[in-house]
Amino acid sequence: MPPEDFNKSKAYDYLSNKRCIDESILKPLFNRGDIRQFTINGKIYVGFIGKENNQIKYLSLRSIEPTYNNLYDKYDYKNSDKQYAFKVNYINDINDKINIYIFEAPIDLLSFINLQLLSDKSLNNKLFLCAGGLNNKSINKAIEQYGDNIEKINICFDNDEAGNNYTEVLTKELIGKNIITSRIMPLNKDFNEDLVNYKLKISVMCEST
Repeated sequence: MPPEDFNKSKAYDYLSNKRCIDESILKPLFNRGDIRQFTINGKIYVGFIGKENNQIKYLSLRSIEPTYNNLYDKYDYKNSDKQYAFKVNYINDINDKINIYIFEAPIDLLSFINLQLLSDKSLNNKLFLCAGGLNNKSINKAIEQYGDNIEKINICFDNDEAGNNYTEVLTKELIGKNIITSRIMPLNKDFNEDLVNYKLKISVMCEST
C-alpha cells in the first residue's frame, strides 16, 4: 500500500460533486476505510480497497484530475489480487438467498447503488462487486463463498463493444455452472453517466419550477 493522505476531502468531493454519488453512500465507505485518498508522484487519487478478513488485498486507483491528454489515470496498484476487488455488501443473513451485481469499475458500482436508492429499491441481501476490468476472478471467488445461496448474478458491464462482448463470455460461463444470470445495461455507456444525467435533469426541473 502507498501511504494514504490524512485529509480525504478532495477524493470525497470528486465522488460527491463530479460523480454525483450521494453522501449517504460515500460516508460509511470512507469511515470504514474502503475508500481512501492517495497522493502519488504529486497526483491525487481516489483509492478503492478490497479486503479479506480485514486484510487489504486489492487497491484500485483513479486520478481525480486528468493527468495527460485530458484522460484520467486509473490502474490497480502492484500486487493487487482481483479476487478481492472492491465490493459493497448488503447481505444481512448468509443463509438467505442473495443477488450479486458485478461491474467493471468501482464508480459504476456506486452509481448503480445510488440509482437503486433513487428508484426506492431495497439493497437488502445484495452484493455489489467489482471485476477490476473484464475478468471473472472476483465473481468466481463470490461463487466459491456463497455457492447455493446465490439466487441470480446480474452482469452490469459497460454498454460498449468490450463490455457487451465480455458479457456474452461470462454469461455462457455462469450458465455452464447452472447459475441464473441476467444482463443489466446502462442507458448510456456506463451507470455513472446514467446517474449524472438523471441528477442533471432533476436539477434543471427544480430550477425551472
